[in-house]
Amino acid sequence: MKNLKRPFLALSMVSFLCSCGTTPSVAVKKIVPNVFDTAVTIYQNDGNTTCANAVAVEIEGLDNMLDAYHTTNSSYPNIYDINHTNATLTVSQNMADLLTFMLDMQGKTQGYFNPLMGNLTALWKAGLQAEYPYVPAQTLIDQAVADIADTSTNYLEINGTSVTRHGVCTIDVGAVCKGWALKSIEHVFKDNNSTDFIVDGGTSSFLFGYNKNSSEKDGTTKITIDGENGRYMRLKDTGLGTSGTSEQNATIDGVFYSHIVNPFTGSAIPKTKLSGAVGVDPAVCDVLSTTFFLCGLEKTKEFAATFNVGYFYDDGTTFSSGNGLEIYGG
Repeated sequence: MKNLKRPFLALSMVSFLCSCGTTPSVAVKKIVPNVFDTAVTIYQNDGNTTCANAVAVEIEGLDNMLDAYHTTNSSYPNIYDINHTNATLTVSQNMADLLTFMLDMQGKTQGYFNPLMGNLTALWKAGLQAEYPYVPAQTLIDQAVADIADTSTNYLEINGTSVTRHGVCTIDVGAVCKGWALKSIEHVFKDNNSTDFIVDGGTSSFLFGYNKNSSEKDGTTKITIDGENGRYMRLKDTGLGTSGTSEQNATIDGVFYSHIVNPFTGSAIPKTKLSGAVGVDPAVCDVLSTTFFLCGLEKTKEFAATFNVGYFYDDGTTFSSGNGLEIYGG
């Protein structure tokens, strides 16, 4: 959110080059800076400025809703407010829907995605982003992991738009915020009869429409995966979520640490270089990209089949993809 203080969990920053030929054909390009700790870029290829502006306004509102470091000026509480009280709060319908979605995805991903690991990720954020990076004390990591596992004490209670955070664990939306934002603004394109667009959520979450100027004349946009030997995808009318180690990392005493933290072990030592999910729901893809990053290739295949999404996965040695997703080149 503001001042680049977003929790340090799974806000992946894999670099993608979105191209149609060499340069996108863009009639309107609108950049919304400093939301979700990055810049969100709206490529409105059909020239619909009204639509691009409306999308930007909604994204800025969602950034405020999801801010974990500042209280909101809105009539409804945001993530910061929920994390700083155990009282019951009345939230917006979108916030209630998001929290319900997060709890649902926690169950469906078998806990690899956990919405209440904010304290754990804050420990690693402080360590890895310090002027002189350090590994958090193991006792603090162990306590944070134990708190996450103690679901009888630490849990979210949601009744309609009434939300109560029980216990000491705090909410971390790092692995879902941008995907949820893209999911939330899809209606704006429909309301404005716009189909030819791309929204780049900080190079880790994307929403693709139908590219009328596609070089293949099939509506797809060519997405080159940076650092993957020229591999690329061709996507349309879908979402994309990615997680990786190319940014937000630190090497301490010869050990490489990532910003993506395992909620079961508390470890930030990655076993994966890159993972991604492609499907119609960008929020699901955002969550699954982190889940894939943590769970390994075999579980990735299982989850991809369960959620009916395409996947790609690079463990640093071997690149894999499947479940209907075609990767070219490499």
